Amino acid sequence: GCGKTLMAAALLHILHEDSFRALIMAPGHLVRKWARELELTLPRVTVRKLSNYIDCARLKASGSREPIGREVYIISRDRAKLGPAWRPVYSQTPRRQAVLCVHCGAEQKTRQDEIIPPREFERMKRKCARCHEPMWSVDRSGPRRYAPADFISRHLKSWFTFFIADEAHELKGATTAQGQAFGRLAAAAHRTLILTGTLSGGLASNIHLLIARIAMPSLLHEGLGYRNTSEWIRRYGIHERITVTTPASTTGPAQTKRHHYERPGISPVVFARHLIDQVAFLELADLALVLPPLTEEVRTVEMDPPLRAAYDELRQDLSSAVVHALHRRYRGLLGSYITTLLAYLDHPAGFPPIRHPYQDTIIAVPRSLPLDHLYAKDRALLEILEEEAAANRRVFVFVTNTERHDVAGRLARILTERGYQAETLRASVAPEHREQWLEQQVAKGVQVVIGNPGLVQTGLDLTGALDFPTLVFYQAPLSAYTLRQASRRSHRIGSDRPV
Repeated sequence: GCGKTLMAAALLHILHEDSFRALIMAPGHLVRKWARELELTLPRVTVRKLSNYIDCARLKASGSREPIGREVYIISRDRAKLGPAWRPVYSQTPRRQAVLCVHCGAEQKTRQDEIIPPREFERMKRKCARCHEPMWSVDRSGPRRYAPADFISRHLKSWFTFFIADEAHELKGATTAQGQAFGRLAAAAHRTLILTGTLSGGLASNIHLLIARIAMPSLLHEGLGYRNTSEWIRRYGIHERITVTTPASTTGPAQTKRHHYERPGISPVVFARHLIDQVAFLELADLALVLPPLTEEVRTVEMDPPLRAAYDELRQDLSSAVVHALHRRYRGLLGSYITTLLAYLDHPAGFPPIRHPYQDTIIAVPRSLPLDHLYAKDRALLEILEEEAAANRRVFVFVTNTERHDVAGRLARILTERGYQAETLRASVAPEHREQWLEQQVAKGVQVVIGNPGLVQTGLDLTGALDFPTLVFYQAPLSAYTLRQASRRSHRIGSDRPV
């Protein structure tokens, strides 16, 4: 909330008074905001949007390798990584159901020397474990397109004076297409500036690849590289190793298995060795701004007896199935355990019988309760809305279940029946149109907007014209990034009401 967009614009203005060519990669819903603020802030600037590789090809066809003025090109990170569809390429043994490389015939196995089944193999692009040849190819039946990030890295290298990556914490993934696009664009520009309000989610691995993609020399100085995340965690994070020893028995010899996990925590030494000359940390307090007070409150709500009884019954059934599966070294039910119980609390109906994915047996049958009933959590929400409506304050209610078990739709119906003007922000609203959508709802007099925090977690200011001074997490997201980002949408520069 310190105004990163304006800081980046100021940096361009100060370092290059006459001419520069900057490339900005931002989340799709912030492209319009970047263009608007740059045009309002920078004198003599020309802002253009890159929608696909054709726009990049037009820039190359201009032949203007050097900037002829103050040029800014903005591309959505969703479009930057958008390349052709792909398909796996491999052969298969009929008996063992193993995957074979078409180049050298090697059988593909995990590091634990376990066969990779075809269904698991097709989830991601892979290279042969022996000859390292790609085991995937372009799917010619899919759309014919060229990822703009690939085009720029190959044909427009060094054409850009500056590359700016906004919300860079979402580009930390090693195998994500957006993270790889970020690395290619950073390598293609003379200088790179990354912006984020949450540099790390608490894990040391969160910042390893960010440093690798823009400041590799500091890693090479320590003998580390792009693929040494495990060693990075051992040096700068908290690494937990669990050893499980099974004693010898009549069925076999003793076995020892080691499991490695990363736990939250980052050594302060990482700042001195890798960040001190690369990073500027700023907070709202550093800008000497008089912002209104921010109050955070946690309300604990006890379940109604009928919901408690149904929930406990479901939890016990799932727990016994999970424990039984873990004894057999199978963890596939843990995800169903967590997601089902979290969703059932706020949408206790519409759940089919839960089956074991491999044994095809029913392990739990969730009981259906009426969705139009006001449960304790709903009554607590209505109390908050009544207080805020009396003070003429709009409210944004965050929920995480908006699709299969539609908590957002259920809340919208409950609030509408009780006289509130409520609307639901869906993922179907394109990222670049969400700010405009919110403006339309405010113009219509909507009092409550319900949506997933991930849809507005970055960049959007729920202040000024979009005045939502009260944020309610009806359901809390599991991601620390999402929670921290979404909780500050209203406490930003320009806020004039207590949040």
